[in-house]
This record gives sequence, structure tokens and C-alpha cells, in this order.
Amino acid sequence: MELVHAAARQDPGSREALMAVTRPLVLRYCRARIRGTVGGTSAEDLAQDICIAVLAALPRFRDQGRPFMAFVHGIASRMLSDVHRSRTRHRIDPLDPDFDAESSGAGPVELALRRETRTELDQLLETVTERARDILTLRIVLGMTAAETGAVLGISSGAVRVAQHRALSQMRAALTPWWGRLAG
Repeated sequence: MELVHAAARQDPGSREALMAVTRPLVLRYCRARIRGTVGGTSAEDLAQDICIAVLAALPRFRDQGRPFMAFVHGIASRMLSDVHRSRTRHRIDPLDPDFDAESSGAGPVELALRRETRTELDQLLETVTERARDILTLRIVLGMTAAETGAVLGISSGAVRVAQHRALSQMRAALTPWWGRLAG
């Protein structure tokens, strides 16, 4: 927390050190929540914008006994919501060269399979609430513990585990008809 307070006092070295720790987590969160380019914004662009917003908001940060990542998550989730709202105004173009930037060395078959898998995963994630998607992203993608996730979201670790279990059960139930068609 000392690093956060030093960064809030505009110490350049502390700000850089804080972003060196924070940016990779923000980028992983954004990549888990944005596929390709949405409304002209890629996961990398959004992560950068979130980091800039975090740095701008640091002077207003107050230690309230919650982890700093709860502060970052609040900013990230609001900015992510803005990007998803823009999705209705912009069509995703899978022919855009930045659509799947991480797949630069993949062949056409692999790219098609990745896109199909991502599309199916996005559809599956739409079966659960926004809060459940956040929990799954923090727990599975970022590897946070239930206690860390609870601290970020302002809920108990037990509530995190229950919500995660329910979300995975809902997703499993949504997969059952698909799996039956595949097996049959």
C-alpha cells in the first residue's frame, strides 16, 4: 500500500512501479472481457485507457481497508461497460486485421477455430449475470483467490464461491443441449 500512497503523491518512480504491477492484470482482465475490437477499441487500448484513468484518479484514492485492485476494478468495470455499450453502435468486423491480434502466427483453420471457440464462450458467458462474469474473470482468468475476489468486489469470500458455483452450473446447463447435439 506504500507504493500506492507514494504514487498518489505523484512520485514518478512509484507511479511507474505501480503501473508495472497493475497493467498486466488490467490487460488480462480486458482480454478476457473483450474479443477482438469492439467499437474501435481493442483490449490493449482499453487497458491503456484504464491505466491512464487509474493514474488520474490516484490523488483521490483513499485507503478504506480494501485492496487497491478494488479501486482499479471499479474504474475498469465502468470503462468496460462503456465499451460494451458502444458495441450496439459499432459492428465487430472479423476481417479487421486487429480482430485477433494474438493469433498472428496461426493458419486459417486455427484462426477459424479460435474465433468459433471465442464466439461460443461469449455466448456461454451471456447466460450468467455481469457480476458472475466478473467473478469468473477474476477467479479463473486472473487467478485470484475467493478472498481476493471478494475484497475487489466488496463481498465475502463465501459469496464469491457460491456465485462462482452457480455461474458454472448455469453455464454447464446451457452446454447440455449443445453437448447432446454433438454426441447424438
